[in-house]
Amino acid sequence: MKTFIFADRTDTGLEPLTRNTCAALLPVAGKAVIDYTIEDLARAGIQHAVIVVSAHAERVEAHLGRGERWGMQFDYFPSRGGEHPVSLLRRYASEMNEPLLLVRGDVLRSSIAGFIGEAACAGGALVEARIGGAPAGVCICRAGIAALAGLDWPYTLTPGTARAATIIDLQDSTWSALDSLTAYHRTNLDVAADRYTGLKLAGWARESGLTVGRGSHVETPSLTGEHAFLGRGSRVHPEARLAGTSVVNDSCFIDSRASITDSVILPGTYVGEDIEIRNAIVN
Repeated sequence: MKTFIFADRTDTGLEPLTRNTCAALLPVAGKAVIDYTIEDLARAGIQHAVIVVSAHAERVEAHLGRGERWGMQFDYFPSRGGEHPVSLLRRYASEMNEPLLLVRGDVLRSSIAGFIGEAACAGGALVEARIGGAPAGVCICRAGIAALAGLDWPYTLTPGTARAATIIDLQDSTWSALDSLTAYHRTNLDVAADRYTGLKLAGWARESGLTVGRGSHVETPSLTGEHAFLGRGSRVHPEARLAGTSVVNDSCFIDSRASITDSVILPGTYVGEDIEIRNAIVN
């Protein structure tokens, strides 16, 4: 099965966070969005994938490399940005007769391993995953590129022309289109609270509700909320407070008497003394 992972979004709903990078590389609880998809595919036994890139392609390739980190092999192919899979795949090859697995790597969803297993048993030339009735950016095509013309594919400039797919609704799954700052904020908090089934956080569960990355330090008195995630190489001062659900990404320092509630602190951020942050993204 030939696998394509799409990281070619051109929408601006996440600005200013995407001015110097792309949605696929934004951190969610200490890990790039696309990393969650790749880990999921690796656990499902996928060994080779083509990464579809557009803006910031060089950053995506520098981050992912050739796939050795996941025991996979990556190739890269350029998109014109928001290009429908039919157009893109016809540029990649005039025709492909093997089954195709297409996955958006710039949205976040619960594990799709179950979908891959169900799709193998389902009939139809095109099998599409939906979560809560919405297309989740995952499909398997068995009948060549032309069968993808009816695909309802997120973040394309030209929608599918018909509804010809077999639909598999992934029960008890969660997904986020990551199409706004509000959605990005909520997704970080939900991942830290373990609301995305099958995703592995970038750290270790030190105690109930707390996940800590390598080389980070936080003391129990600082934790006054239900869930907290602390990325790699970060430090929370003993007199600081993390309340509600808090996500502190890599290489951050939360100074004395700072208070963070239901907020996302992006990598490399210093939060100074006595600063109070609520319901925010800090970059």
